[in-house]
Parts: sequence; structure tokens; C-alpha cells
Amino acid sequence: SIGSYAFVAFNIQSPIPTFYGYARELTANVVTRVAYFVNSTQQLAIDVKSSVQTDLTVNYTTSVSNSNFDGYVSLDAFFQIETSSAAQVAANLSYTFDQAVLAAKGITADTLIFAYQTSTGWKVDGSASVSGNVVTQGTTHFSQWGVYGSSSDATAIFVSAWLVICAIFLM
Repeated sequence: SIGSYAFVAFNIQSPIPTFYGYARELTANVVTRVAYFVNSTQQLAIDVKSSVQTDLTVNYTTSVSNSNFDGYVSLDAFFQIETSSAAQVAANLSYTFDQAVLAAKGITADTLIFAYQTSTGWKVDGSASVSGNVVTQGTTHFSQWGVYGSSSDATAIFVSAWLVICAIFLM
């Protein structure tokens, strides 16, 4: 039909927003989901319930001064998670990981865990579950957290050593 037509195309390239270092307000006794994007394939989501109104701050880094954790390989994903007050928290940490990162590090997804740093090293707080590309673990405190996994080579070496020990005892 007769008339004037205007066609417009946009191609906007913008980085994924990051909220690291910014406080997110938590309402007392309400579960709040806070998501922090590492990149387009990796993110940390925290479902947290706080005993009091407080601010939650998360800072991300790919390295920390002492990332060694016996028997585990780091995914180079570390999060400093803090509240602005001495709140009691119940939280689930969920990290969406990239299968290519796991493959490059020789890590199997079913061995992924969260660990937190103490003055004496890294500790595991509970057990993690993996579903798809997400590892989830509960916690009742915040501090420096890292995502770790076991190398498939280390698992194979452990199983081989166990079989050799069993064979020796059976002789």
C-alpha cells in the first residue's frame, strides 16, 4: 500500500553488567536471590535468608594468595562474600560453570565443591550437588569461597593404587 515506511536496525554490543563490590540489601527473614555474572557462561547465584536487615557484598577474583587445596583443582573462581552486620544466614551458593573450563583442567563435574578459606587453609562446608552445569552447596556463613573439583587423572590414580593395595593383601 502507499505510505512512508522506516526500517531501523540496531546492533548494540554491551558488556554483561557486573555488580561486584556493590551492596545488595537483604530484608530480614526473606529469601533473596542475588546473582553475580562472571562472564556469559559462568555466574554465582546466592539464595540467602538473613536474620536481620543487612547488605550483602560479593567480590570476584580469579586468584587468591593461597588457592592450594589438597586433592582438588581450582576453577579459578573465588568470591569474597560478606554482610554489613553480624547476621545469621542460611544460604545456597550456586555456581554455573563452563564445561570447557572443566575439560581444560581435567576436572569431572560430579566432583565439584565449594570450599571456604580459613587461617589454616581451605575447608569444605557440607556437600555439593551438581545438576546440569550448576553446582550447589548450602552454608550458614560467608567468607572467601572458591569452586574446586577433582581431576579425573587423580581419581584414576587413586583407584589404580587402591586396586594394587587390594591385590597385595590378597596374595
